[in-house]
Amino acid sequence: MKVVSALTTDTLHPNISDGVVCLGVDFAAGTSLDWLARQLHSIASYENFTLNERVSLNPLACRLLRECPQIVERLPRRPLIPRSARLAIAVKEIG
Repeated sequence: MKVVSALTTDTLHPNISDGVVCLGVDFAAGTSLDWLARQLHSIASYENFTLNERVSLNPLACRLLRECPQIVERLPRRPLIPRSARLAIAVKEIG
């Protein structure tokens, strides 16, 4: 299991416990920063979490979210990059 540290420890999430965040089995050396940002966003926005207490960092959160699914259903869905943000991409030829 691969983990990173969270800045706050008072989060109720199956993948977060005592400041540690479980990123899942796909996280490995050489993982892109883009993937990491998207994975952290999906965890923080409750798009990605486990309800299996056997593989969870926070079994209490698993139980609570399984027994009260309306908690997650009521959360606002926010994209990683707001639709109002305008991204400019420039392609530069090298050589």
